[in-house]
Amino acid sequence: MACSGPSVSRTKTTADGEMVTWGSTPGGQRLSWRIDLGNLRTEHGNGNLRGNTLVNDGEWHHGALVVQEGANLRVPNTTLYIDGLADGVNSGADDLYNLTPGVDVSIGRRATSNDRFFFGSIDEVRIFDRALSAGEVAGLAGRTEPFDKP
Repeated sequence: MACSGPSVSRTKTTADGEMVTWGSTPGGQRLSWRIDLGNLRTEHGNGNLRGNTLVNDGEWHHGALVVQEGANLRVPNTTLYIDGLADGVNSGADDLYNLTPGVDVSIGRRATSNDRFFFGSIDEVRIFDRALSAGEVAGLAGRTEPFDKP
């Protein structure tokens, strides 16, 4: 099944922390969606993707993570968005997503270790059962004017 992953509609912080986690650590069956070193970061299995845009500036930002069906942790199969625009990525891995079914979603902390607390505001979290298009992500971020892809 395709999923867009967590679409954290808006966050505001000056710190790092876990926004959304689900799955379990054994076997790398966990997806982590957080702010690390001021940038968005998602982790799964043995890899991670990082954004290039600082989001821990105390301003509201829309962040989205889109995962295509059968995806691994590499662009374009997994894409990070900041404020409706695809954000650059520093690293990735070939691990296919293999999330543990039936495990609770945790918001504002890493549930598997009960740490990485999120200090700030999270306005809304949405998890979709399909991958969103770039236009749909832009619309959720509130972009109403046309824009060129960077």
